[in-house]
Amino acid sequence: MKQLSYRDLSIFCEQISMMIRSGIMLHSGMQMIADDTKDAHKKAVYQEVSDRLAEGSMLDVALKSASAFPEYMVHIVEIGTNSGKLETVMDALSSYYNRQQMMRENIKSAIVYPLVLISMMLAVLVFLAAKVLPVFEQVFKSLGAQMSPWAASLMKIAALFTQYSVVLVVLVFILLIVGFFTVRTEAGKAALTGFLTGRKTTEKFAVATFASSLALMLSSGLDLELAFRLSSQAVPNGTVRGKIDLARKLMQEEPISFVEALGKANLLSNTMTGLLSMGYQAGSIDSAMEYIANLYEEEYQAALMRRVSLIEPVSIVVISILIGSILISVMFPLLSVLSTIG
Repeated sequence: MKQLSYRDLSIFCEQISMMIRSGIMLHSGMQMIADDTKDAHKKAVYQEVSDRLAEGSMLDVALKSASAFPEYMVHIVEIGTNSGKLETVMDALSSYYNRQQMMRENIKSAIVYPLVLISMMLAVLVFLAAKVLPVFEQVFKSLGAQMSPWAASLMKIAALFTQYSVVLVVLVFILLIVGFFTVRTEAGKAALTGFLTGRKTTEKFAVATFASSLALMLSSGLDLELAFRLSSQAVPNGTVRGKIDLARKLMQEEPISFVEALGKANLLSNTMTGLLSMGYQAGSIDSAMEYIANLYEEEYQAALMRRVSLIEPVSIVVISILIGSILISVMFPLLSVLSTIG
């Protein structure tokens, strides 16, 4: 089955947490959710989970059988079940997926408007070059003058656009479809976000994901080695995952703490390593990791919004310069001819 969206995952985790707090049997609660769901795909997923729970399966086994939940989530739920902290785990997962959804919504809302604006201005540019410039060309010819090379070049390009307009429309439509389905995949979304934020900023978010998941697992009483391995699976960035694996390898080969291992692997900055070291000495390593995750996530969000906010003004400036250059290339020669006639 197709995986559920981040929003659906966040709501699902919150519902499970509410069931546990209320003392409702999970299979009964899941059956109520399945009965109240209108969407056919989600209804089938929730019904599968409910059926497995009714058969006596644990929640992580039921989620795995539905094939619509991330492997990372299944692992975390298994940890929460075995440690007796399922409610805490589900609350943490709900917050995690809610943050992921909010991040994607911010990216989407920040990109859609500039793209629409750019498309409209490009349409105006093509219209000027294809319909308006030929009129001025006839005027120049009647006055015994010629258009500027820049305007003539633009008019030739516009003529090609007009001649092959059907082919271009089909190509654009195909590209839009490919782009739409690409960004709906995890790899496509990661690639888009990486393009918008840059390599360093993307790595910060990957470190935040690692720190958040590690804090969750450590607070659930999970073994550090297993927590490292499972947290690495939640990180989509290959560079950061390599550093995590290096830190785990260093802990296995050398008698050093995991704080020193993270420092040697250059996974955290010196400031963050110092914060983690204090948390380690104070016996609150999970709280320190969660704090570090929040700091990195805030840095990531700020960097992302700075990048995205530049799209609109830069695109407006570029398109405005192009349109202005067309008008100037036409009006200046025309004024020169009219002044000569006068």
